[in-house]
Amino acid sequence: MITDNPEDNNLKVSIKNFDEALTHPNERDLNNVKVWAQNMLKIV
Repeated sequence: MITDNPEDNNLKVSIKNFDEALTHPNERDLNNVKVWAQNMLKIV
């Protein structure tokens, strides 16, 4: 699609978002969910 519409900014943003999503979950994400879960257990 990008080769047919190289100036399509919406498509460029979609591709950029997709590429960035491939790097998740990363170590930071996993640590954040660990801390979140620990905090939820403290509340209960």
